[in-house]
Amino acid sequence: MRERIFGEVLVVARVPSVIGGFLQLQVSAQNSLQCIELGSPAWFEWLEDECNRSFSFKDGTVSYTARRERQRNGWYWYAYRKQSGKLRKVYLGKSPELSAERLLQVATRLVESKEEQVSPVPDEHHEPVGRTIEHDTEFLMAHLTPLLGREKELQTLCALLRRPSVRLLTLAGMGGIGKTRLAIQLVSRLREEYPDGAYFIPLSTITDGVQVILAIADVLGLRDVGAEPFLEYLARSLEKKRLLLLLDNFEQVITAAPLLVELLARCPYLKVVVTSRMVLRVRGEYEFLVQALAVPTDEQLHDIEHVLTYGAVALFVQRARAVKVDFALTPENLPAVVAICRRLEGVPLALELAAARCKLLSPQALLARLSGHHRIPHGTTDAILPYQQTLHLLSRPAQDLPERQQTLRNTLDWSYNLLTEREQRLFRLLSLFAGGGSLEMIEQVYRAIDATTSILDDITSLVDKSLLYLIEQDDFEPRFSMLEIVREYGLERLHETGEIAVTQRMFAYYWLDFTLSAEAHMTDEQLHWLNRLKMEHKNIRAALLWFASQKDWEHALQMATALTWFWWAKGYLGEGRRVLEWLLSSCEQVTPHTRAKALLAAGTLSGLQGEYRHAETLCLEALSFFVSHGDRRDHANALWMLGHMSIMKSDYPRAQAYLHEAHGLFEELHHIWGVASTLERLASLERDRGDYGRARELAEQSVALFQQLSAPWGLARAFWILGLILFSLGDFAFASVQLEHCLKQAQLVGDRNTLIFAQALSGCIQMFQGEVQAGEERVRMGKQTAREVGNKRGIVWTVTILGLGAVLQGDYQRARELFEESLSVLAQLSFEYKIFTALGLRGLAMVIASQGHALWAARLAGAAASIQQTIGAPVTPPMVEAVIERFLLQARLQVGEETFLQAYAEGCAMQPAQALIANDAQLRQPAVSTPKEAVAHTALTTREIEVLRLLALGLTSPQIAEKLVISVLTVNTHVRSIYSKLGVSSRSAATRYAIEHKLFKLS
Repeated sequence: MRERIFGEVLVVARVPSVIGGFLQLQVSAQNSLQCIELGSPAWFEWLEDECNRSFSFKDGTVSYTARRERQRNGWYWYAYRKQSGKLRKVYLGKSPELSAERLLQVATRLVESKEEQVSPVPDEHHEPVGRTIEHDTEFLMAHLTPLLGREKELQTLCALLRRPSVRLLTLAGMGGIGKTRLAIQLVSRLREEYPDGAYFIPLSTITDGVQVILAIADVLGLRDVGAEPFLEYLARSLEKKRLLLLLDNFEQVITAAPLLVELLARCPYLKVVVTSRMVLRVRGEYEFLVQALAVPTDEQLHDIEHVLTYGAVALFVQRARAVKVDFALTPENLPAVVAICRRLEGVPLALELAAARCKLLSPQALLARLSGHHRIPHGTTDAILPYQQTLHLLSRPAQDLPERQQTLRNTLDWSYNLLTEREQRLFRLLSLFAGGGSLEMIEQVYRAIDATTSILDDITSLVDKSLLYLIEQDDFEPRFSMLEIVREYGLERLHETGEIAVTQRMFAYYWLDFTLSAEAHMTDEQLHWLNRLKMEHKNIRAALLWFASQKDWEHALQMATALTWFWWAKGYLGEGRRVLEWLLSSCEQVTPHTRAKALLAAGTLSGLQGEYRHAETLCLEALSFFVSHGDRRDHANALWMLGHMSIMKSDYPRAQAYLHEAHGLFEELHHIWGVASTLERLASLERDRGDYGRARELAEQSVALFQQLSAPWGLARAFWILGLILFSLGDFAFASVQLEHCLKQAQLVGDRNTLIFAQALSGCIQMFQGEVQAGEERVRMGKQTAREVGNKRGIVWTVTILGLGAVLQGDYQRARELFEESLSVLAQLSFEYKIFTALGLRGLAMVIASQGHALWAARLAGAAASIQQTIGAPVTPPMVEAVIERFLLQARLQVGEETFLQAYAEGCAMQPAQALIANDAQLRQPAVSTPKEAVAHTALTTREIEVLRLLALGLTSPQIAEKLVISVLTVNTHVRSIYSKLGVSSRSAATRYAIEHKLFKLS
């Protein structure tokens, strides 16, 4: 009994009792009883009253006491019964669960069960059995910093673990990828759904699989009793528990996986989350591969707030602020931070270790150290040799981290040491594959080293152990790839074992054979081989550079020459040219034929970039060898390239001679691709000459032959020239159709060079059809591609067309700036691209006339006419010419016909560079500097004079910055200062000043 005080009356109340389906309550001092039927609303209301803490239950010979107790997640009822001198306890449930049936069920259980007891081990159904996850040090430490960039994964994992069928969930991934942190957050988010608790069980110090069961029991607070097998005891203790267990670092006790499955089978309410560097491969396992954090692309670098939504960047910034509280993402360091995140491929541990270096290094300096690659000498290419050392930067001594997480190398050591000897050997070999590889490729390279061993099982094991990733592809075999930092670690191991020389040799010769095969099939299986070369670009680059590092110039040049078509088609003109020219300048003792082919390849790529004079020299030297040695195929190829460059230089007689000879050779060789390609160039020649009918006929023949060959790259170029011819004829509708065909084929191949011109001309047509803004956007896309590829002719095309678009919109100042930009690029090409030099001069004359400079406009028009007379053909399509003539007519009316013609005649005698500075006011100035000019000249600093000299030579701000090793921002600051001191407002005026003061010589 217990005592209660109601006012001043002392009442001795009996414990409420449940008998015969009713709750009996004593409600007064006179011992009157109130009966409440079990299951009625009054019954559940009484149970919910906090004053009511217990009642007794009696049913025949069975009785027990029910008590209401507070636990972590709320109030629960438990049944107690003393039997054989021991107190037994069974979970009843929450108040709404206490039906009559539940009370009887527990009574039966108390009578039948002989083992459940309060001591020594409590076994209530929903009471935590040990130290739950929120009391674990690892759990608490993880929550000191927020989990970044993993919300999607968390949502997926929560949904997965909530499925009744998912009992065993493995979070797999390489070391340092963030498995433990993600798993802790997952369990933390779901722990309220497991009334018996969630537990974190670290396994990093355990090496024997048998000890896993002991580790689980230890965390749960269970102790071994008697001779009963421990797994039996653990399973019996947990069979009715709704528990969630997190087992961390399971990879080193993988043999315990079957025991885990048996435990789950015996405990139907138990769920287990495992983190492991390898999957368990047992029944009932659900695998989830933890990927690296997301990294932004180049197109997303304009918005800092948006970039910070990417997990990799957010983590780097957060950890950098931990060591440097004022660290912030700014427009200046944003590109470097994103480049670091890409360099480390979004691996969380690598990002954290790198960010710790921000205490001493700026992001730019850190990136330079992380990117401290061995490169081709003299900075001639960005191609990277396969061995790099950056792992030493990724370390951070920390008191609260396990040793394996204090450096990235330690983390990878941990994974490497779990491999068998055979797996380690394969892992080291795979580190040579810079861009991954298919199973067939890997087997062929491995077979050259060990022809007796099958590697299929070992590759599967490396995938299971998260050191290798399988990448599915629609049109090709699946590929196996490593993260770059894992690959670098493998290369370190390869060097340590002394295997590097043999394996690299086998690797390089495999890719040499591959590229030569690609070259041989380039005309009949073009798309297939171009795509394969694109996919293997990094591997081929690594192999080529290995040959060069061994001074095996013969094979290096053979490989580079075989890649010419790929470099051309895919828009890697700059890389290909730099590699070829570097090899040619470095090589010794190569066969004359190999050298001649390399000269032709280098000349081809130089010519495609618009460097015609240099390209012609290389091609002529190669042609001389092919003629003297009877190599008709390469003889024809050299003639084709020389014909193409002659068209670009508007040397039409020579172009016709070269191309007709090439056409004849290709026909004799039955080389349909060569014939079709030559017809395409002859069509371009006739268009430039103004014979549009003949040009269209030749272009259509070229299209038909390329369609016969099913050659998308050739088709893209043939459709392009046909579209240009139709544009010149004024047939915009049919021209647009051909250009759309061109764009489709070019995109299929990845031919960025053809895309430049097709986008530019399509945009131009849109502009003339009234869709000026849409057309401009398309042309800008072409301009961006031209800059990326390094195609100066493409830059001239797109900028000139944008200038015409600005005229159509009435923005004459912007049009002037664009025409001047185009002409400055043409100046870099020595004005050899004559058609666009004339068009640029006439375009500038048009906008100069609109600004009231009639005589200067006349001189510019005269200089353009002189070029046109030299060419002997029209330089502008009729619809463009009509716009230009309208503005020049205004200039004639402004100054009168005679004065205009006099200035026009002066322009005819001028070179393009002279006409560009033939401003009326400047021409009236005396040749000798006035005192004012002298003051202005002496006021310029040494650096400003250097900038002015380069400006006058036609270099753009980025080019000046590169040449003087300063930033573009600094260059623009100097330019503004120069304009201010000289009292000028344009590049042409500044150039005039430089010429008059002999700061450079006009060639």
